[in-house]
Amino acid sequence: MEVHHHPHVEKKNFKEYFLEFLMIFLAVTMGFFAEQIREYFTDRHREKEYMESLVKDLQLDTAVLRSASDSKEQRYLSIDSALQYFSNHRTAIAIPLRVFAQLRRGQFDMFFMHHGGTIDQLKNSGSLRLIQKKELIDSIESYYQLVQREESRNTQYFDNQQASFSMFEKFIDGYDNIKYNQNYAFVWKPFPDSASVSFNNVYLNEYINNLIRTRRITFSDRLQFSMPLEKSAAHLIGLIKKEYGLE
Repeated sequence: MEVHHHPHVEKKNFKEYFLEFLMIFLAVTMGFFAEQIREYFTDRHREKEYMESLVKDLQLDTAVLRSASDSKEQRYLSIDSALQYFSNHRTAIAIPLRVFAQLRRGQFDMFFMHHGGTIDQLKNSGSLRLIQKKELIDSIESYYQLVQREESRNTQYFDNQQASFSMFEKFIDGYDNIKYNQNYAFVWKPFPDSASVSFNNVYLNEYINNLIRTRRITFSDRLQFSMPLEKSAAHLIGLIKKEYGLE
């Protein structure tokens, strides 16, 4: 009968178990920290990419706002000139071509439509958390609150513009409108007084009041909305460029 001898297994003492545990713990901990560091640098890279994209959106917004502001200034200056003519010629039954051009220019304006692709991505993906500087987050939120306020005003502004179109069509003689609309480009430039355009006197008082209201709304929109929004965009661009070392 064979007798099997079991190999002798040396038992580990507490110190050896502790060292094995410590090595495993350190390996797991180092792996955790390595992943945290990798994630940190990935987030910082994504953060900078978002800010570069946001600066491009803001620069586009700034260009549009500058054009819109100039358009509004031209509009209310045109209305000012037309109102001055009516004030000085209360018995007029026709208007010079230059005043006709000013009235046409006073009908329309440029609406601001912002470029919100980057901020929408930041909000929808929850990536606003990547931005570490509170001052920058506050400035971004402040800017887009102004954007929302401007967009909400667009409806009222559009309604006023449509009313201006409607009043112009009632006021100006249609046949003269046909003739001079074909012969003169729709541009802002002085016209000679060598010819005139007839108007419907029954609408004169209503039309003048409409011009006054339109002038006030246009001036207010430029002063209270367009210019502060452009200033806020420029400030935000400066903050982002300084914080992320962008050119």
